Amino acid sequence: MSANDVTSSGATAIGISFWRMWLVVVLWPLIGVATNIPLSVFGEVVASWGGLVAEVAATLICLRLVARWSSLPASALVPLGEFDSRVAVPVAITAIGFSILNAAWVQWATVLGLFPSWFDDLLARAFPDPLPTLLSFVLVGPVIEELLFRGGLLGALCKRYSANRAIVFSTAGFAVSHVLPAQLVGAVAAGLLLGWLRVRTGSLWLPIFGHIVFNGAAAVRHVPVLIEPVGSESVTLPPLWLVLVGIAGAILGPFWVRWVLSLKEGARQVPFPPDHAR
Repeated sequence: MSANDVTSSGATAIGISFWRMWLVVVLWPLIGVATNIPLSVFGEVVASWGGLVAEVAATLICLRLVARWSSLPASALVPLGEFDSRVAVPVAITAIGFSILNAAWVQWATVLGLFPSWFDDLLARAFPDPLPTLLSFVLVGPVIEELLFRGGLLGALCKRYSANRAIVFSTAGFAVSHVLPAQLVGAVAAGLLLGWLRVRTGSLWLPIFGHIVFNGAAAVRHVPVLIEPVGSESVTLPPLWLVLVGIAGAILGPFWVRWVLSLKEGARQVPFPPDHAR
């Protein structure tokens, strides 16, 4: 079989298939780990900063694979477009609301033991230096994840499937890439919201911004967990008022985003009109 899928008529199919999407999702962390292993011989500090380089390298390689398999240029897969500042505030409120609720869930999940102790130890060994850990969690991670999942994969999937199915498929891959069951809830919610935002605006700027705000709000309480493992006995459950604030932001924010976007004349509903309505 060639690098691209072929239709029954013999023509090269545009876009990426569901199964090749999963291959990219599996390859992405494996390439990152393989890239970072040689750097570990130079010590923990080099390995920590090398982890950032490995994340970027793995993303660029996977984007190249997606471009090759989908027969689409990189510019079509990663459309930055314009940043609509009018939507920035409601997107930020939405992201903070979801981040608060996700933090509350993670805290409860930690108490319930859904975060195994070995995972905290693994994170501590993988990122022994706090600064690259913070950069990875708040800046580098959100950017490369949006470039891959809402950029390359969602863009290529939209060429093969309907927009709604493409958002669901890319969200599934995004959620699975977060490994732990306790992370799935936040990853699914964020994936669906950011995917819809990407499709609605035709740009990656707002999904990148929303992802950075989401992780940044979570970092206030949870970056210490990534740096230094803690036990469930040290976890403080969130107050009720904070949970209510999160609920308000998570419910009202998306409606505000949709309302502001509806005011923009000629707002794009689908960035890549699918070749097949399935």
